Amino acid sequence: AHDFDASDHGTSSFPVAAVHRIGILDIRIFNTDRHAGNVLVRKLDGGTGRFGCQTELFPIDHGLCLPENLEDPYFEWIHWAQSSIPFSEEELEYIKNLDPMRDVAMLRRELPIIREACLRVLVLCTIFLKEAAASGLCLAEIGEMMTREFRGLEEEPSKLEVVCMEARRKLAEWEPYSPVIEQGEDMDFQFSLDMLGEYNDVIRSPRFNGLGAKGNGFRNPLSKLVESIDEDNDDDDGRSESSKRSSERVHSGGLKFPSADKSSGSNGSVHALNRSADEQLPSSVYFVRLSDMNAEEWNIFLEKFQELLKEALQERAAAAGQRMKQRLGTSCKF
Repeated sequence: AHDFDASDHGTSSFPVAAVHRIGILDIRIFNTDRHAGNVLVRKLDGGTGRFGCQTELFPIDHGLCLPENLEDPYFEWIHWAQSSIPFSEEELEYIKNLDPMRDVAMLRRELPIIREACLRVLVLCTIFLKEAAASGLCLAEIGEMMTREFRGLEEEPSKLEVVCMEARRKLAEWEPYSPVIEQGEDMDFQFSLDMLGEYNDVIRSPRFNGLGAKGNGFRNPLSKLVESIDEDNDDDDGRSESSKRSSERVHSGGLKFPSADKSSGSNGSVHALNRSADEQLPSSVYFVRLSDMNAEEWNIFLEKFQELLKEALQERAAAAGQRMKQRLGTSCKF
């Protein structure tokens, strides 16, 4: 039994360990709708008031977890002070010992109808959590790296998605050129690209989508933003143009995190622009697709992802150290 949910109770009495446990779970399963209403609260000391008592938290309603593609998650706990407290040694040891492959095997056994793409999201997010926690990030910082930002009508990819997009580009570069392709097909396709010009990335045939086409030497170095298969119209020109610019930014070289270092509040997040899943418009554009890779491509993608993630986390730590040095340098004058 519970006494209230988190929306009815002040968060100051929530145990740090309980918030961290929920956050670790939400990150691993890529929860797209962790709002205050699905965190139940139970009082432990039998007090009559809602505040100033010891509490226990129970996360419920996990129907919007483990999507087939990376979307925009929503983590209510990003706003809570407990998520900005560093992980304890016990929590870091728990995260270090997480085995996503063992969990995938268990899910396949207990839930055979689950799709492979959903399991890949679990593996990807667990690897991300392990690397981010080992680099010293707190729960709030990890959640922020997974969350997209909205600038007016434009939706920017999260920092996690940017790393994945770069890994897809490197995967396409890694795939060897195959001489099996026929010369006539080669010339016909190149001619079509020349005729289409700047639109060739949008009107490209699925066999030339950059991944999984056997014997294909024409591979898009980074798949363009993929429209959802159940989209009924293409009238959202603003979002499409924004997504195209985000993809092109990755093409231009290096890991460039959109909206990097823009912060407000104690945990450095632009909270006002984050929206709960029940407030969001239906998402029709994915920055990263995981379902279109075969087993070999998936393994290579994970290798590239881990390499790029470590680089990105090192750059983030270096930038944070530089900002701290600048703040200390201007705190007083001699």
